[in-house]
Amino acid sequence: MEITTKKDDKTKIEYAKVKVFLSQPMSGLSDDEVLLTRKNMLKLLQENSATILQFAIEDKYDYNFDFEYLENSKVDIEIIDNTQFDEKLDLQYLGYDIDKMAEADIVVFAPGWENSRGCKVEFHIASEYKYRCMFINGCILTSGNITIL
Repeated sequence: MEITTKKDDKTKIEYAKVKVFLSQPMSGLSDDEVLLTRKNMLKLLQENSATILQFAIEDKYDYNFDFEYLENSKVDIEIIDNTQFDEKLDLQYLGYDIDKMAEADIVVFAPGWENSRGCKVEFHIASEYKYRCMFINGCILTSGNITIL
């Protein structure tokens, strides 16, 4: 994660970049369907970037940021590209995805993740390694006590 604060007040964030790993079902979907889901997820994340940043940095720093000031901040959401459409075995895809997940600040799960073998493994790994996880259900983004409509 990249964070730049105001020179005179380190609790006020001026710029931040959050790296997001998207976990989404891919089996049985066309390449276009996969890419459309990713595009829609990115749009939702960008529309809620201040909340995404707040979620990503909670409990990571020794002092508290002024989250009310976030509305004045520039927050970039960077999606880690883990899409591959070449001919590989499912397990090869999963290994590649886990490697990419290691770069992320948070992991976001697409609708239907709970029915996907790969997504369930990614969730287990993210949970075991204490990654912050968010879930998109339709047009609702949830995590713990945060719900974005």
